[in-house]
Amino acid sequence: MSKSVTVPDVETLAQTLLRASVANALLRFREPAKMSELQEACSLPSLDMDLLRYTLGANSELFISSERRWTLSMRYEDPTRPVYALIERVLRHVGRPVALESLAYLLADVYHRTPEAMAMMVYRLSAEHFFRLPDNRIGLREWLLRTDYSTPEDVAFYNYVDLAEAQKLLRKHPKFDGSPESVIALLRTAGTPLSARFVAFLQWYRQPETFDPVRAYQSLVDAEGLVALPLRENEALEPVTHWALAEWVPQWVDAIRPQAKQMAGVLAQLMAEPLVLSVEDVEGMVQHVLQSPKVVTADELARRFFDLTPGDPTYANDLQTIIQSLKQDERVLWLGGTRFVNPQNLPPYLFQVPESLSFPEVQFYTEEGEPLEFDLEDEGLSGTLRSDIQDPVAQDVGDEEGEFTIFPVPESVQCVVKARHKEIGTFPLCQIPAGFFLSEPKFQQVTFIDEATGERYTDVYVNQNERLIYGLLDWYATRDAVSGLVFTLTRTEDPFVFKVRWEDTLDQRVHISRARYEELLDMSTRMAQTYSTFDIICEILGTHRGGMEFLSILSEVNVIRRTKRRRVASVLSAFQAFYLRGGMWHLDEKKRDAGIDRAKRKHIRK
Repeated sequence: MSKSVTVPDVETLAQTLLRASVANALLRFREPAKMSELQEACSLPSLDMDLLRYTLGANSELFISSERRWTLSMRYEDPTRPVYALIERVLRHVGRPVALESLAYLLADVYHRTPEAMAMMVYRLSAEHFFRLPDNRIGLREWLLRTDYSTPEDVAFYNYVDLAEAQKLLRKHPKFDGSPESVIALLRTAGTPLSARFVAFLQWYRQPETFDPVRAYQSLVDAEGLVALPLRENEALEPVTHWALAEWVPQWVDAIRPQAKQMAGVLAQLMAEPLVLSVEDVEGMVQHVLQSPKVVTADELARRFFDLTPGDPTYANDLQTIIQSLKQDERVLWLGGTRFVNPQNLPPYLFQVPESLSFPEVQFYTEEGEPLEFDLEDEGLSGTLRSDIQDPVAQDVGDEEGEFTIFPVPESVQCVVKARHKEIGTFPLCQIPAGFFLSEPKFQQVTFIDEATGERYTDVYVNQNERLIYGLLDWYATRDAVSGLVFTLTRTEDPFVFKVRWEDTLDQRVHISRARYEELLDMSTRMAQTYSTFDIICEILGTHRGGMEFLSILSEVNVIRRTKRRRVASVLSAFQAFYLRGGMWHLDEKKRDAGIDRAKRKHIRK
């Protein structure tokens, strides 16, 4: 079979056209639509209620209902996914350009932004991923012919066009000029839909000097007698626009009408009876969760209490009904997705910051009664310390700037494990950008899968209130290093499942050898309660004659006594005993008793 012209069966053509037409119609609604409203919006004279119900029921992954009203499942897309990926998904399902306004309102629903803000984002993305028609409709660039090649053979090859087939069709249509009328004549000869790129190649081949990809597409998309639908080319991974004759549509639709009519009764009954929960239903499910020693999923409850299976047309909606009802009951804890648990079955430490990660309040004084523990304003910090303390690796639970944002949210992040976290199996969320984990629920159970071994760590908990990940002790135990381990955390299609991979390198800024760690623990026993931060840093730098980076000093100080980054940066900046050279901090033993630099005193926080 040619890679340019495919011959799908009539049933496939009908189903594709109906699915695309319904999706396109739903995009124009800002709220879920009744079936009668949807039927009218589709503007297909041959579309009756049986066909519409069949299309909705057969594409439950694309269309969802609530209280007998329908909308696109994409309106409930994961808001951490890239915007361009969602736009691409919408366009692939519709198979033709979509109004910017419709896209903006859908994106606003998903990403919780204003339609105006999302419209501006689509504008910015259009230069790389999409094209825009003069009437502000947006389409996929891959629907257009790429002409930046030197020969017709290359243009054909890189656009999935069979050159010999194209030339054969043109020989049959010597007067082909790319107009809608000539394309209609071409389609009658081909007898099957043709991809937009294939038709555009014929237009370019005849008039390469004046050909413009966007104008060529625009000339056909609204032409009378033509319809657009998304079909797969043999060698393309995703559907692209195909042109077909409007006169073929009644024949296609009639081919599946008997099947739609046969299923209409069953589908109508199922669609008209969404799951409605009584007080007793909810109480029964809550009691089941409370009495279970393990996590219970909404899927289990749907099967156990209501005989529902994933094959039921209303299953997705019914599952959401169950989830929403349980989320409102304070006796059970929602762990994210479909999972619920009796909170009494979880250990209390998952809901608090461990004692070893807390920062003790300490104060020491000079013989003159001057405090030795103080923080400087940013203006008083020396060298690069103002930026050094902003490094996510310098931050930690209880001592962070708050969530930071990367747009779009990355699929993977690199994480650096420091000594105290390695010891108790935790990890601070300050190193992970906002949106990497779903924002709700604030406490969620996730699964980590080791990419190297395939082992699954299922008792991992993300507590966004306490800003910690718990349950990593077993995974940490697979590596010997005390501090500075680096691992990569990668999202998957399941927002509650992540892949993890140890990297071969260590972050030398916070790496501490096993021998040095033991020394620091001994120093902690001697110094934690009786040494000021100044004295602790002096002791540390006294053993590192070549100097140390700020992060290295901070890492070792925190083994001896939990100390915030600004305190360490302030002591280094204020005391005359410390100086910065070549990016490394050094101790000047001769100035150990020189005290605080007078110029720094005005920057001490009150």
